[in-house]
Amino acid sequence: MGNISATHFPQSYWGNDGRYGDNMRVVVAGQEDPRTAVRGHTVHLNLIEPVRDSNRYLLYHEVFEKVAEQGGISGYAHLNRLGARVGMAIDVPYGGVKFIEVLQRGRLGTDVWFEFLNLGYKIAPAAGSDTPYGARIGDVRNYVRMDDEQSPEGWFEGLSAAHTFVTNGPILSLELNGFQMGDEVRLASGDSIVVNASASINPDIDRLDRIQLIEQGEVINETVSDAGSEALELSHTLIAENGTWFVVRAFGKIQRTGDGSVAAASAPIYVSVDGQRTWRQDEVEALAEKMKTEMDQLANLSLESVGNLDEWFETRASWTANWSQQRELIQRRILETRAMYDELILLSAEQ
Repeated sequence: MGNISATHFPQSYWGNDGRYGDNMRVVVAGQEDPRTAVRGHTVHLNLIEPVRDSNRYLLYHEVFEKVAEQGGISGYAHLNRLGARVGMAIDVPYGGVKFIEVLQRGRLGTDVWFEFLNLGYKIAPAAGSDTPYGARIGDVRNYVRMDDEQSPEGWFEGLSAAHTFVTNGPILSLELNGFQMGDEVRLASGDSIVVNASASINPDIDRLDRIQLIEQGEVINETVSDAGSEALELSHTLIAENGTWFVVRAFGKIQRTGDGSVAAASAPIYVSVDGQRTWRQDEVEALAEKMKTEMDQLANLSLESVGNLDEWFETRASWTANWSQQRELIQRRILETRAMYDELILLSAEQ
C-alpha cells in the first residue's frame, strides 16, 4: 500500500512470481495505492508490476488504465469511508472501476453502490478485510463463479465479470430467467421475469434473519424467519417494463451498530428491456447532480481549507510541495467528468 510520499509493505515479486500456493489457496501480490483522504483508497489486483506516479497522484484513472493494460482489475476500497464516493464519482463514468468494497468488518453498505447502479453503471461488489487495520484475512469474502478449472486467473476473470457475491457467513444464489449474478438479460416489454433466490448459513456462524430481493435500490420481496433459519428462499415474478437490475441480500440474526454484523449481498443481474439502459431513469438527473456536487467540493479545496489531504503525517511535505499542480490536474479531470454527467442527464430526459 502507499500514499503520495511512500510505499509500505513493499512486495518483492509480482506477476506469476508474486503468487504463492496452489490453485485452491493462493496469495497474490496487489496494491492499495493511490489512496488519499479526499478521493478514497483504490485497490488493484492481478498485477504484473506496481503502478504509481506521485507527481500525478490525484489522477487515479491513469493508474486504472495502466493496470488494465497489464490485464489487472481496479476498484475502490472502504466504500463508506474516506471519500470513496468522491473518487468514484470522478472515475466510474469511464469504465475503469470494476468493483467496490461494500462489505468490511461485518458492515454491509450498499447505498452508494446502488446510486451508481441506478445511474446505469455496472460494478461488482467486493469484500475486504483491510488487514492489518481491520480484522483477520478472510473474515469477509468474495465467492466467485468460474466457468473453467479453478485458478487465480479464473477468479480474477469472474470478479471482473461480476459473477460473485460478498459475505461473512450467508451463501447466496440468484437466478433470473436462467441467468445468474453479473449477467445481462435482454427482454422485450411484456416478457415475464422470474426470480429465484436462496441463502444458507453454517449454524456455527449464525442463523438467518431474512433474505431480500432488491430492484433498483428498493426491497420488493423478502422472506423473514423470526426464529432464525439455516436456509431461506424466495421467488418473485413480474412483467418486464423498463431496464432494471436486481440484487439479493441476506442478514443473520447477529446485527450490531457499526462493525460485526452477519450479512451478504450478490452482484446484480441486469435486465435490458427493448434495448433500454438498466438505470433508474427518474433518478438519473438527481444522482448525476449529486455526483457533480461531490466533485466540485474537491475541485474547490485549498491546501488551507482541507487541512491534511491524508491521515498520515509523513505526507504533509509532499502535499505542501505538490498541491498546486495536483489541484490543477484534478480540476481538469473533473470538468471532463462533469460533461459526461451532463450528457447522461440529457439522455435520461430524451427517453
